[in-house]
Amino acid sequence: MTDLTGADLSGADLRNVKDLTIGQLDQAHSLEGATMPDGSKHP
Repeated sequence: MTDLTGADLSGADLRNVKDLTIGQLDQAHSLEGATMPDGSKHP
């Protein structure tokens, strides 16, 4: 499992990322403006 603790994923396109869990995303420092795996934009 990938450790995203403190990762800055601002503006990242995560649509093609496989096996990414909500728990992993919760570890990230920022997801501002990221495109989530389901195609939605994070505020």
